[in-house]
Amino acid sequence: MTAGSSDDEKINVVDRGIHEVTTSEELPTGQEYEGGYERSDGLYEDALDGTHRRNFLLQRYDSLAIHNFDGPMLLKGEEDGQFYDVTTAVEEGRVPNGSATHEESQNVVQNTR
Repeated sequence: MTAGSSDDEKINVVDRGIHEVTTSEELPTGQEYEGGYERSDGLYEDALDGTHRRNFLLQRYDSLAIHNFDGPMLLKGEEDGQFYDVTTAVEEGRVPNGSATHEESQNVVQNTR
């Protein structure tokens, strides 16, 4: 299956609204996200295959945004179905880098021992 959804699966972004987030912590945890964008006709277009963890998408935002999007890349929550514009968080460097995420994971493991 290729990236993108058929028109009968399209969701009107305006109907759901877009939540602008300024830090990665504002994104709900415990769910995965699709990466896509709002087309010029207001419908959501899934630009990637499958769902991914938020940090995976945020850390790769610049390389993913090279797709020919009509607007900013949106994350769509798999569980809540909400759209999140993470442009500000990424542009202002308010997302964890890979080493910080790894360090946080190590701290969690150490604290549970």
